[in-house]
Amino acid sequence: MRGIALLTVALVLSLSSRPTYAGDIKSDLKAYGLVGTFSHDCSRSIEQGGDTVTYVVPNSGEATVTTRNSLGVFAYIIKEANIATDGTIVLKEVSEDGKTQTDLVMQKIGTGIRPIQVVAQVRGIDQPLVLIDNGLNTRDGTPAPIRERCRN
Repeated sequence: MRGIALLTVALVLSLSSRPTYAGDIKSDLKAYGLVGTFSHDCSRSIEQGGDTVTYVVPNSGEATVTTRNSLGVFAYIIKEANIATDGTIVLKEVSEDGKTQTDLVMQKIGTGIRPIQVVAQVRGIDQPLVLIDNGLNTRDGTPAPIRERCRN
């Protein structure tokens, strides 16, 4: 158990210590191309096992991301977005109800994006939840899906 706690702390520190370029949230999201709807299969509906992740960068107000899948709709406010010097983008998102904070690192793969690190801190749970590590789902070891931009 102590080993898991130390690994979690190391992951959180690595997420926050990536060297980044100075910029603001909206500019970095736009520069990275992280605006619009993305999916691992844009042709599949939620009922068919599909999912979508939609990044919105309004002219006024906060940037948001909304995930839709078979479990429901999950809306977050993007509190930080920084393009790292290694070409990844580092995001800090907070759920609209304030109960979950997610730190993630994504990288471009061709024309798509793939999460390579995802750590969630849920209010009421002591240890952060490491969901994706090194591009792999920690639940089953499968690669995190590459999401392509959908043509709406």
